[in-house]
Amino acid sequence: MNTLYIQETLQNRLQLKTSLEAVKWLAMQGCAFRGHDESINSTNRGNFIEMIKLQAKVNQEIVGIVLENSPQNAKYTSPRIQKELLNILANRVRAKIREEIRDAKFCILVDEVVDESNKEQMTIILRYEIDIPNMNAHHMERTKRSCQQKDNITVEHYYHISILIAVIDYQMIELNNRFLEQTIELLTLSTTLSPIDVFKSFDVDDIFILANKLYSKDFSKNDIEDLRRQLSHYRLYVLGCPEF
Repeated sequence: MNTLYIQETLQNRLQLKTSLEAVKWLAMQGCAFRGHDESINSTNRGNFIEMIKLQAKVNQEIVGIVLENSPQNAKYTSPRIQKELLNILANRVRAKIREEIRDAKFCILVDEVVDESNKEQMTIILRYEIDIPNMNAHHMERTKRSCQQKDNITVEHYYHISILIAVIDYQMIELNNRFLEQTIELLTLSTTLSPIDVFKSFDVDDIFILANKLYSKDFSKNDIEDLRRQLSHYRLYVLGCPEF
């Protein structure tokens, strides 16, 4: 009995989380929730239902507990549930804004226009001041006490150097994940063919490696043997020509 209760609780939480993720995404993108026809046989049941169906496609744990596979009294997809979840998120956003603003000065900008359907659309912008740290002050690591931190890193150094290095490291990781070693080598060697500054980067050895290593199937053995000689002649008689 206890095991069944725990399993049912976990399923209910997963159902609710699925609906909550759909609400968060639609609210973030400013999309409508409801559809004109949300019946089972509809080809488009509205953004909210379709978002739940999409989550079920990519997560097998969700398939058996949402929409038609969920209990009639606990689907967590009704318009009332959608509004309640949206209201909870709105309260959290308002609380976060109040936490950030605190006692800072702020102003509210309101602009209203009429769209093509002759409906009034209102935009509200909240602007407020933020505390700017003293860039010359001593930067303190959150995990250390002042007596334990022996370096003299300033706040300016932290933002200019430490964060910059972290960003560069992250970008290098992204590049390493996106580009294979062979691809990087191809791009590097290909720069020798750049016509910038009258083929200033032209290098016989790089072109020979490019042909022999990466394009070996496009050249016969005799072509490879003649390539270096031809490239040397090209560099001497073409690139070395003052009229080139």
